[in-house]
Amino acid sequence: MNKQKVFGGLILFALLMVHFQAFGETNKSNLDLLVTFAEQMDGFDVGVEEWTFLARDTIADVDTKSAYQQFAQSFIASLGESWYVTEAMQGDPHQKITASRNDPQWPLTETITILRYSGEGDRDQVHMMYHVQSQSLDDLNWKMDMVSERQQDIGLGEAATFISMRGTVPSLDRPLETLAVEMLESFGAKKVEALVEDSFLSISAFHSKWQPSIELGTQDMNLQIALRQKSLGEQTTVTFGTPIITTEY
Repeated sequence: MNKQKVFGGLILFALLMVHFQAFGETNKSNLDLLVTFAEQMDGFDVGVEEWTFLARDTIADVDTKSAYQQFAQSFIASLGESWYVTEAMQGDPHQKITASRNDPQWPLTETITILRYSGEGDRDQVHMMYHVQSQSLDDLNWKMDMVSERQQDIGLGEAATFISMRGTVPSLDRPLETLAVEMLESFGAKKVEALVEDSFLSISAFHSKWQPSIELGTQDMNLQIALRQKSLGEQTTVTFGTPIITTEY
């Protein structure tokens, strides 16, 4: 075991110890599962390249275009001057305002999008999406706390959330199906269904101690594992995620 591997393992051990009292092994939220995903990536020698978090919900009803614009612009203004704001281009089917923030001190990008959709009757719905993207596990505890606080501050504390973590293995010494089974067992999850191709494999699974889940046919699922290999023996991309955000790679 080399020094880099030992150092990575110590970082993940510290992360788990800090958050163990917060969520234990029962009813883990999607944001908390980032630590679990990072631990699994490390256990299979996968180099993490990116993780994402998404929260989305309906936050208001409006009856006119101007009411939507007033609501959205007022909300965006409340975020402060550190956010870069863009509006939907001409011809976009949705009214949309997006605010993005990239803090150079922390390799992390936040994006808040407010959209107007046609609703029932004379009123339209206003949807909000909060998306976070990072290419680093450094300061993951701080990032998780910051994301959770922002989620609460913008009114998405009860919103549906989704996470994804992607990494690569330089070379693989066993078939994709073998690796997928090993990962599934390591998570302690039960396979619901699988899609197997020559260079791609996707497993939908269910872990009884994780919340929430979605229905897949007559069963529930709350975990997806995807493996994609360029060619036999070459780099393999590994993606762990909660449903919806990992439907396509």
